[in-house]
Amino acid sequence: MDSSSLLSRALHLMQNAKVETARGLWISDVDGRVQRRQFLFRTPLCWRVEVDGHLAVVSDGERAAVPGPDGWVWTPAERTHHSGALRAMLFPAEAPLWGRPGTDQYQAESAGPGPNPGLVLVRYKALDTTEPQAPPISAFVDAGTGIIMRWTAPGSSQRFEELVLDADIPQSAFRLPQAGSPDPTFLP
Repeated sequence: MDSSSLLSRALHLMQNAKVETARGLWISDVDGRVQRRQFLFRTPLCWRVEVDGHLAVVSDGERAAVPGPDGWVWTPAERTHHSGALRAMLFPAEAPLWGRPGTDQYQAESAGPGPNPGLVLVRYKALDTTEPQAPPISAFVDAGTGIIMRWTAPGSSQRFEELVLDADIPQSAFRLPQAGSPDPTFLP
């Protein structure tokens, strides 16, 4: 398959990526600072994310709880800040980096085979509208699902490890803490 056909196929997969449930480990490395996020996800907006072993957010799909200095901070589920990059990798069609026409910061430039047969390497260049000029990005797209399994840019990378799609995750995993609970290590 030539580069333009491979690019069209990868972009089509990314636009149609569908995730109902997922669990795994997401690793972010920015300028040598590594952060590990264990996460659970269930459609529509149920998240449970632990950063370096500490609960960062839990959402039951309607409300979300984030530990704060004096207890839990409550927000609507759609405004939960767990990680834009994590969400952009699971749902590339929604990402302002490469998935939403008119808001994209990058343009797909070329595609080629990834490091294994299940991945397609898609190279992106920054659009002239980004200030300051952003570095290029390389995304490794799963050839079966359209999910971005890893992306790299100078000085940073994000990747999934131990990713399981269609995982059996009970709704109880997203149970919110009691309203007055100050304990950020709340477990379901």
